[in-house]
Amino acid sequence: MNGYPAIWEELAAMVPPGVGSFSDRLQFETLVKVTAELRRPGAPKPALVTAQKEIIKLFHMNPVQRAGGAVAVEQPKDEFEKFMRASRKAG
Repeated sequence: MNGYPAIWEELAAMVPPGVGSFSDRLQFETLVKVTAELRRPGAPKPALVTAQKEIIKLFHMNPVQRAGGAVAVEQPKDEFEKFMRASRKAG
């Protein structure tokens, strides 16, 4: 098993409310894959660390991004948003 489902759940629980919609799925998938790669044994590749940091910013998952502006909380518009909200509640 590649661990992607568990990492997806873990990261989805960290995304602030109002962030993450259907159009963000591919970027979030990339974040999951990069995170999985960084957790493998061995020295992390600097490019992956940079990629992870940049994607985390997009999802307001670091203190600077969260403090930089409020995110409006709306009703989920699609299944991905519903999943993201359910993951946050479970975490």
